[in-house]
Amino acid sequence: MLPGLRLVRVPWRPGEGRPAPDWEARWGCPVLTAYDVPEAGGQVAAEALPPAPRRPGSVGRPLGVAVSVHDADGWDLPPGEEGEVWVNGPSVIHAYWGQTYARRFHQGWFRTGDRGYLDADGYLYLTGHLGADLPAWLRRAQPALEPARGRPRPGTVPG
Repeated sequence: MLPGLRLVRVPWRPGEGRPAPDWEARWGCPVLTAYDVPEAGGQVAAEALPPAPRRPGSVGRPLGVAVSVHDADGWDLPPGEEGEVWVNGPSVIHAYWGQTYARRFHQGWFRTGDRGYLDADGYLYLTGHLGADLPAWLRRAQPALEPARGRPRPGTVPG
């Protein structure tokens, strides 16, 4: 426990573990998850501070950007239906250098490549990652450690 610590914010992406349930007792403050997308300037959605309700499995509500979920044809999906998470807003980039991966952008929206759904109250739930069309430098690198030494193998990116 750290005196004066008011909250811990943990970025979360599909496929990563959620914060352990005992973290709040260990740290003595709320441990809140957030969904970060670098192309949107960082934080896209986050759980609110207590006493606001938290929904198990949700990364919270959008903050400062619009979030929408779309099917494979680009149609907006209703609450509860799973599809690709798209974001739009003043902090979201509109293209990569040289129009590389231009298909990631559609009418001002950035296609995150993450799968999820919004509930009827606007809480975002992440369920996975499409990943197939992501450039290698955008895919989340998994730690590749040398078992005996605990340091990165040559040619890998530490996580």
